[in-house]
Amino acid sequence: MKIVFILQNTVHWITPYATLDDIPPAYPPDDIFVEAPDEVQEGWLFNEVDGTFSLPPKVYPQPTMPTNQEIAQQLSALQIDFITAKLTETPSKEEWHNRYLSGRVARKDLLRLTPEPFAVSIVEEWDEEYEELYGNKSP
Repeated sequence: MKIVFILQNTVHWITPYATLDDIPPAYPPDDIFVEAPDEVQEGWLFNEVDGTFSLPPKVYPQPTMPTNQEIAQQLSALQIDFITAKLTETPSKEEWHNRYLSGRVARKDLLRLTPEPFAVSIVEEWDEEYEELYGNKSP
């Protein structure tokens, strides 16, 4: 058994105290401390009526589609990465291959959400650059 502090019917804190008698009187009288089984963790729910503990319900976030502004920001970041890569010295074939593939994956993700001509043009530039440097379109 362990001693836990209850706040709003939730285990807020697992105390270092071994028994309820070990709790110092410095805590306000309306603070709720109870004994709990060893498996109880912070975040578990406490039923004051019957004194039982339960796991909190699982909450699954609802997926949300990105806004046009978020998509534009992702595309801008891709363009900045691409321009930065072009301004630095010519990467090795392996480095360019990795950049090329990551860009293709990003393009697929973005185009699945919206067929932006801007995204297509970025990847077409990558394809042309890759082909110019290494002579084939498929790495």
